[in-house]
Amino acid sequence: MKKGILLVIIAVGLVFLVACGPNLEPRVKELESNVSSLQKDKSTLQQEKDKIQAQVTSVEKDKVTLQQEKTSLQQDKDKLQTQTASLTKDKDSLQQDKDKLQAQVTSVTKDKDSALQDKTKLESQNRTLKSLAGPLPASLDNFFPPKAPAPVYLIEMFALDGPFTGTMVDLQEGDIPGAQKNYQAFKSQYAKMSGMVPEWKDLWPTAPVDALGVALASGDPAKVGQAFGGVGEVCGTCHLINMTKAHQKYHWPDFGIIKLTDPVSKQSMSWVDYMFAIAGAYTGIGNDLGQGQLENARKQFDVFSARFKALPTIACVNCHSTPRTYFVDASVTGMVDNLGKELSATAPDPKKVGDLIGAIGNESCMKCHLVHFPAQNSKDRWKTMAEPVVGLTKLDVNAGAPPPAGWKWAVVEFNTGAEESIVPLEDHDMDWVFFVVKGSNEISIGDKKNILNAGEGLVIPATQRHSHRFVPQSKVVAFQLRPADRPPGNLHRGSQILLSENPLGLRPSAAYKLRIREVTLAPGSKIAENMTSNPNFGYVADGVLTISTGNTSSKIEAGKPFTLQTTSTQTVGNDGAAPLRIFLVDIGP
Repeated sequence: MKKGILLVIIAVGLVFLVACGPNLEPRVKELESNVSSLQKDKSTLQQEKDKIQAQVTSVEKDKVTLQQEKTSLQQDKDKLQTQTASLTKDKDSLQQDKDKLQAQVTSVTKDKDSALQDKTKLESQNRTLKSLAGPLPASLDNFFPPKAPAPVYLIEMFALDGPFTGTMVDLQEGDIPGAQKNYQAFKSQYAKMSGMVPEWKDLWPTAPVDALGVALASGDPAKVGQAFGGVGEVCGTCHLINMTKAHQKYHWPDFGIIKLTDPVSKQSMSWVDYMFAIAGAYTGIGNDLGQGQLENARKQFDVFSARFKALPTIACVNCHSTPRTYFVDASVTGMVDNLGKELSATAPDPKKVGDLIGAIGNESCMKCHLVHFPAQNSKDRWKTMAEPVVGLTKLDVNAGAPPPAGWKWAVVEFNTGAEESIVPLEDHDMDWVFFVVKGSNEISIGDKKNILNAGEGLVIPATQRHSHRFVPQSKVVAFQLRPADRPPGNLHRGSQILLSENPLGLRPSAAYKLRIREVTLAPGSKIAENMTSNPNFGYVADGVLTISTGNTSSKIEAGKPFTLQTTSTQTVGNDGAAPLRIFLVDIGP
C-alpha cells in the first residue's frame, strides 16, 4: 500500500512539474527513471516473494511429511517396544525352558551313567554266570575224543600236576635240587598248557608261577608256602568252574543221541521218549487202580515191567560195560515182581500197591535221576546258551529261468596286494556277479561309478561294457551262472576257485532268484540242519568252517569255497576260537 501512495505522490509531482514548465523537465525525466527502476524492483521483489512463498509451501509440505513420518516412527517405536517386551517375555520363558531342559539333561546324563554302570555290572555278572553255567570253550573239543584219540588235555593236566606236587614232596624231603628241577618242569608245562585253549588264556596268569620260583630261590619256608598257595588258588579257581563241566561233557554220553528198541511196540525210540513211556505206565498203575479200573492197572503194570526190566540190556549198556548192581538190579526188579503179584490178586491192597510203587520210585527212579540228571541237564542248558547265528541277506536279484541244458557255477577270486589293480573297459557274453569280501571294488559302467565295499555285490549283465578298479588289500569273489553246455571262457581274468561238475538241479521253465547271504557263527555255534535246500556254494571269509555229515566231517579254511549237498542233512559249525564268517550263494524260487 505504501508503494501505491508513493506512486500517487510521484504522479502529482509530475503534473506539477508539467504545469510548472520547462524548468522541471530534467527533474521529470529523473523521476521517470526512478519510477522505472522502482517498477523493476517491484517485479524482482514479487518474484522473490513468489519464491519465498513456494519455499514456504514446500516447507509446509515437508512439515506435514515430517509430521507423518514422526507419527509413523512413533508407531514403529511403539510396535518395537511391544515386540521387545514380548521377546523379553519369550526370552525369559525360553530361559526357563532351557533351565528345565538342562536339568533334564543333567538328570538323563546321571541316569545314563547309572545305566552304563548297571550295564557294566550286569555284563560282568553275565560273564561270571556264563563261565559258571555256560558251555566249555569249543576249542577244548580238540583235546578229547572223538576229535582226539585220547583225553589229551587230561593227560597234559596230569603232566602238570606231577612236577607241581613233586616240588612239594622234594621240599618236604629236603631235596632242593630235585625241587628246583621239578619246578622248572612244572613251569614249562604250565606255559605249554596256557596256550592250548585260547579262550582260557586269562586263567593262566604267570605271576604266581614266577613268584613260586622266587620263593624257592629264597629258601624261606614261609615264602615258599605262601607262593604254593598262590599257584594252588589259580588251579582251584579254574577247577571249581570247569572241572565238573569237563566231566559232564567228555565223560557222560549225551542221552539225546541214544536210540532204543521198545520191547512193547518193537519200534525205535529216543531215550527221552522211552523214559516218558516208562513214566506213563508207572503213573498209570496207581491212577487206574485208584479209579477202580483193575484190569487197566494190570495192563499198565505189564507195559511198565517189560520196559523197566529191559533197561539193563537196551539202555544202560550204551554207557556201562559192567552189570548194574543198583537202580535196576535184582533188589529193584524184585520189588517190581512183588508189585505184579499184588496186582494179580483178586482184590489188591491199595496200601501195599502204593508202598511198592513208592519204593520203586525212591530206590530206582529218583536215585538214578540224582546221578544222571545233572550231566544231561548241563548239556541241555549249554545248547540254549550257545551264541546265536547271525545271518544277513546281502544280495537278492532275479536270475530268470535256466536254459534247457541247465546252469553251472564258475567262480573266480581277485586279490590285490599293496598296489591297486585295474581291469580296462571290456564286456563278456554271460552275466557276472561281483561280491566284495574285503576292501573295495570300483566298477565303472558308462559315466556311472559303482563303488562296492565289503559285503556288497553287483550283477553285470552280458554285453555290458565296464571296467574295474580293485583297491589295495582287497578280496573280491566273482561268479557266473553259465549254460551247462558252454565252457567257462577266460573267467574274467580272475583266479579260478570253483567249477561245478554237474548242472544244478533246476527246472528249466521256472524262474529263480540268486541270493548271497552272510552268516556269522560265534565259537562253538552250529546249525544242525541244511543251510539251504537249494543248489549252492559258499565261501569262507574268516575262521574255519566245519561241515559234518553223519560221523564224517571236513574243515574249510578262510579263502576257500565249499559246496553243500542237497541229498543229506549236514551240520555246519564253528569249532574254532575265533568268529566264523561265511557267504552262501544259492539259487531258489
